Amino acid sequence: MTAEEKTKAPTIQSERPSNCKFCKSTKIIRHGKIANGSPRYICKDCGKTFTVPNYTGIRYGKLSEKQWRDLLKGIVLNLSIPKLSAMTGISKNTCWTNKIKLCMAIQEKYGYQVEGFKGTVEADEYYLPTSFKGKRDAKFFIYELKRMPRHHRTLAEKIEYLEKNGIYEHLELNDPAYLNDLLYGDVNAKKPGISDDQVCFLTFVDSSNDVYVQPVCVGRLNISDMEPLKGKFEQANTLVTDSHNAYPSLAASENLLHMQIQSGEHTVGKFNLGKVNGLHSNLNRYWPHKLGRAPSLKYMDVEIMLFWWLNQNEQLTVDEKVDGLYKILLEVYGKTTVDYNSISKHKTRINVERLCSKEQV
Repeated sequence: MTAEEKTKAPTIQSERPSNCKFCKSTKIIRHGKIANGSPRYICKDCGKTFTVPNYTGIRYGKLSEKQWRDLLKGIVLNLSIPKLSAMTGISKNTCWTNKIKLCMAIQEKYGYQVEGFKGTVEADEYYLPTSFKGKRDAKFFIYELKRMPRHHRTLAEKIEYLEKNGIYEHLELNDPAYLNDLLYGDVNAKKPGISDDQVCFLTFVDSSNDVYVQPVCVGRLNISDMEPLKGKFEQANTLVTDSHNAYPSLAASENLLHMQIQSGEHTVGKFNLGKVNGLHSNLNRYWPHKLGRAPSLKYMDVEIMLFWWLNQNEQLTVDEKVDGLYKILLEVYGKTTVDYNSISKHKTRINVERLCSKEQV
């Protein structure tokens, strides 16, 4: 939070304690403040000092409860980070950081999403474009992704970008053909169909409307990407899917009746994919493709947890959702700590081996 925000930020004025927290004497007086503004008290009987915090029980956070609730309301309304910042008066960076904190708190509490599916389970894949928001390492794009960052650049600007990052001369000497492709070819164009330009989400909805939605890999879904789901179907009896060849193996291993809806068809008998298609529609509204709202690949596995929680609690009012999310924050960050450093070092759980090494995402 900026110095200006700290000046503006309302604080929660704690009630004056009635007695000493050590000897229970009532002879206590104010004794200054600590660094974060919380008042310090001293006991005239035992001589010990103690504090009563101004801020919430959310550790590594400088926002008051009112600021948190304002921020959570904007998050529930799915406002963009710039709009969140404008609404709350909090910097964009602080808004983003605390939104990720919220997502991580939900992931810590509900990371499994579904303990076990029940009855008929609908399953399908959902794809979002890969995004590398915040990634500024030119060598990552040029040598790992084999393309320029996806920003419109003139020829002169492409050359300037490569020269600025010490790449142009190296490629000119060692790989002039690739340099030519970067400057004039189509290596920077988005690939058609399912490719490593897209992240695959596994989406499941059962008869109880319990939802499982997780990004699992870059590119096309493989049978191995189903491994985390094994053992979750003890109370399920039927798996309804499209014609993807990864599902028969899952159905067989879990002893499920498998109903596959072939391409061009909408139903097979009484079964369809209506619930899971509705989930996809909710995802489309939550992360509109045209507005570029999809999160970066690095944080996609944590940001999906917020969507999951909101989807599972869609029957609540906005205020009830704010109360629920604030309760999760207090419960998780009253016990554990997440600071900006740990957020920046987050490693995605998505299988990115088809794209690049895991250590670089």
